[in-house]
This record gives sequence, C-alpha cells and structure tokens, in this order.
Amino acid sequence: RAAGRAPPLSPSLSLHRGLFLSLSLETLQPLGARGVDGMSRGARVCDGGGDAPTLRDWLAAGPYTLALSSSFFGFYSHAGSLAALEEVGLTPAAITGSSAGALAGAAWAAGLDARDGMRDFMLRTRREDAMRPFWRRPCAGLMKLNVGPLESALPVLELERTRVPCRVSVFDVLSLRTRVVTSGAIAPAVAASCAVPLLFAPTVLDGRPCFDGGLGDCDAFAGCVPGERVLRCGQTQGFPTRLTREPSGDMRVRKGRA
Repeated sequence: RAAGRAPPLSPSLSLHRGLFLSLSLETLQPLGARGVDGMSRGARVCDGGGDAPTLRDWLAAGPYTLALSSSFFGFYSHAGSLAALEEVGLTPAAITGSSAGALAGAAWAAGLDARDGMRDFMLRTRREDAMRPFWRRPCAGLMKLNVGPLESALPVLELERTRVPCRVSVFDVLSLRTRVVTSGAIAPAVAASCAVPLLFAPTVLDGRPCFDGGLGDCDAFAGCVPGERVLRCGQTQGFPTRLTREPSGDMRVRKGRA
C-alpha cells in the first residue's frame, strides 16, 4: 500500500441478530463501479473519462458531508454504511438526512456509534413504544410517533450539541416546502422527518405541522452547503458530488470528481 494511502473500506458488514444483516458499502458505490466487488478492487469515481481517485482516496482527501437519503426502513442500510466509515476512520465532517436518513444521521451525530449503539437502540425499542394509535384525529394519520425511546437513547438531545453539524430535512405542511432544521431538540425534528403522511400524524415544530422530509428532499441535499464535498448515501447506491447553486437559486448537483 502506498504511503499515506487510506486503508481499504470493508466490503461488507454483518451485525448481530440479523437486523443489519449483509449491509455493505454497495450503498456508497461510486459512479463507474459495479457493486461491492468493484469497491474491493478499488472502484473509481469517474466523470466519463481519464484517471480518477478511488472512493477511499476521495473520502481521505478532505472533509465531506454525508447526505443520507430517505428510504423505507433504510435506517439499517445507513447504519451499516456509517459503521464501515467508522471502521476505517473516514467519518463525515457533517451530516444531512431525510426520513430514515435523518434518524440514522442524527443518532450517529448525537454520539451513538453505528455498530453497537444503533443496533442496541433498535433491539430494545418496541414498535408499540415508538408508534401509538392516533384516535383523536385519525384523518391526520393512523399513528403518532413517540419521541421518548429516541430521547432516552441519545447521548445529547439538541442539534447544537452534536459532534458534527447535523441538518434534518422536514416538509412544512403550511408552506408546502422543505425546511431544514439545524437547531433545537433532535427527537421532534427526527420524528417530523419520519412522519409518512396518512400513516403518521404530522409532528409540530415551532407551531408548524411537518411531514416526512422525503416528500420534498429525497436525497437530503437541501441541508448541504453549496461548494462542499458531499457523499450521497442511498439504499441502493451512492456517489461523491459537489453542490453548486445556479443563478436561479435552485440547488443543483454535479456528479463526478471532487
């Protein structure tokens, strides 16, 4: 191995009792690669031609933001990816998240380690503790999310105290726009970002009802700062990107080399 080169990323992870079974860095697959085998051979991040760094080289090149996308039960996939990054010491300098990505990202940023802390949290959290029937207004959602189990598991409870900046995307029902939560209590922000319409009642943040962040920000890019290095982690694949802001003010994503 060349001097100064970052250690190779683990090709796969398998955690206790099957909850995180067979999670792998396929979720962080760079453009041009083909699955985990490509990663283990040194898959390359490419923009259509020429030499390009491997993903581990890209991660080691400087601080980056990890964008954790929304995905049904994608918490397990995101936790596996975070565990692999922890294992080789290439953790993000900031995290953004929508829905399941908000849950995994906020839990990690608050101090839970991905391999044991998140696993233990999921093993001891019962469905009936986290989700309760919402009979008062069933038209707003069949269930209401209870933030108690998450609050009891987090080492810190405010976004201002997380070990890296954590930005949670929620969907503001009144404005019909994505809102990025960067301060205040972690658990209510995560509950709002995970509140799937019809299934869950909206969570009220600062007097405004909010639904699942994936409604308007599936990739969790709304919380990213233009110009920063971003690794997008989805349930099926991911890629390094650099964000730019067009003159119109809309966020755009440029795939390829950092």
